[in-house]
Amino acid sequence: MRHDTYGKQIQLNLAVTVAVARACKAESISNVGIKWPNDVWISGSKVAGILVDYSGQGFNGGAVVGVGINVNEQLLGSLDKVKGKNTAISLRDAKGGSIVPRERVLAVMLAELENLMSVDLDTVIEEFSRLDILVGNAVRVHHKSKETNDPRDYNAKVLKITQGGLVVKREDTGKQKTLSSEEISISKIGG
Repeated sequence: MRHDTYGKQIQLNLAVTVAVARACKAESISNVGIKWPNDVWISGSKVAGILVDYSGQGFNGGAVVGVGINVNEQLLGSLDKVKGKNTAISLRDAKGGSIVPRERVLAVMLAELENLMSVDLDTVIEEFSRLDILVGNAVRVHHKSKETNDPRDYNAKVLKITQGGLVVKREDTGKQKTLSSEEISISKIGG
């Protein structure tokens, strides 16, 4: 029997991302969403990324959570040299140039994370799914990178998020598949 540690690891991965999204919303910012597995977006541009790294096994191990939030950087108008468009935004940009207190964002994020870790995993998955910008949309599944064509890449529709990962339905075969973030990267088609 597998111990509950695996479930708590999944919950932490999802909960941190939801907590960051909620902290952004607490700044009265609209159009906040999550891009599975660990990015937060505002109006189609990335505002934050999360990385959780685990060490050890079971209850003898630990987790290091890294959160990068563009808080007061002025990013609007800056172009991604590869994509030729703006792909990043800050909370300040989203608030029309108003300075955002970093401490307040951190305090809200930590309070939200504590709350999300005290509820059951299904509740966290529900909230993550509600905020996810990919669910219900067409995506391209990349096996190497978004910039590299691989014969294994395919188009799919995102059906839902589960404990096991992102569930998609392949366009070419109609088969459902559960994807792990370690295996692939995802790009939204037409967005």
